[in-house]
Amino acid sequence: MSESSNNNMPPSIFQLRDDLRRAMKAAAQVEKDMPRIAGNECVKIIKNNFKLQGYATGSSVKAWPKRASKTNKAYDSRGAYKGSVYNSSNPLELQTRNLYNSIKFKALSKSVVIGVDILLIPYAQIQNEGGRGIPARQYMPHPDKGPNRLMKKAIADKAKKEFDRSFNNFRT
Repeated sequence: MSESSNNNMPPSIFQLRDDLRRAMKAAAQVEKDMPRIAGNECVKIIKNNFKLQGYATGSSVKAWPKRASKTNKAYDSRGAYKGSVYNSSNPLELQTRNLYNSIKFKALSKSVVIGVDILLIPYAQIQNEGGRGIPARQYMPHPDKGPNRLMKKAIADKAKKEFDRSFNNFRT
C-alpha cells in the first residue's frame, strides 16, 4: 500500500493512473490467455463427462448406453477371451484411460482446437458419434457445433474471475 492510503488520504491522480495502467496490462494478458483458458475449461468438462458416464450440456446429462452383454463376453480374432472387459468394475470409456488421457487442446493466437489425435486413438470419433454398430457415447461436442452451453459458461466464469483479478489492487 502507498503512503497516501496509510494516512487516509485519497490516492493522487498519478497513483490512479498507474493503477489503471497495471490493471489494463493485466487485462490485456488475460485477453491474450483466453485460448489457453478456454482450452483448459473445455478439457476439464470433457474429462468430467467420462466420470458422469454421459454428455453434460449445461441443462442435462445425456447418459451413455450401457455396455452390451455381448461385449462383456467377446473374444478377439484369435479366439482368446477378452477378460479385461468382462465383469469389469471400470466405467465405460475408462477401461484403459487411453481415450480419456488423449484429450488435449492446442491454443492458437485467437482460437483453440480441442480433440484427440486419431492416429493414436483411431476409435475416438466412433466412440463420440457412433457408427459401425457401436452406439454413440458422446464425450465432446461434434466438430461443427462448437462449445456447448456448459463450456461457454465455464469459459465466461473463468474469464470474469481473471479480469476481476486484474483490478484487485486498484486503489479507491
